[in-house]
Amino acid sequence: PAHFLLAQTYTRKNNLDLAIRKTEDTKALSPFDVGVAFQLGFLYYQAGTFDKAQAEFERAVSLNANYSNARYFLGLIYDRQGNKASALDQFQKIAALNPDNQEVKKIIQNLQSGHPALFGVVPPAPAPEKRGTAPVGETKGNVVTPK
Repeated sequence: PAHFLLAQTYTRKNNLDLAIRKTEDTKALSPFDVGVAFQLGFLYYQAGTFDKAQAEFERAVSLNANYSNARYFLGLIYDRQGNKASALDQFQKIAALNPDNQEVKKIIQNLQSGHPALFGVVPPAPAPEKRGTAPVGETKGNVVTPK
């Protein structure tokens, strides 16, 4: 817990490198903690280290198949890689867990139309990694983003 709290402190102080290092330390101590997997993936995503972010989001989903926010960022990474089918699969699974989420519905439409996932979503909304809240709310066993 101390490593995780330090990581959060570094994140709040905009020290992404130290936040990543402390979250990696936390992962070494708690390799099956889905919240740590998501947080580390999110930090890697913010740092633009998408291959490492992908691995962590995939790990989070393997630990909890209903972790919609991990699937959300994983879908964005797949879209970034040009893997529209895998991106669409992630967002369809999110939609099944969160049928009222309008942003997810828009992303699915975008992907089905051949557009980037966030076409017409960002802007006007801020980029998902810059928001103060998780993109997907808590429903049907979904895990909320750790703050």
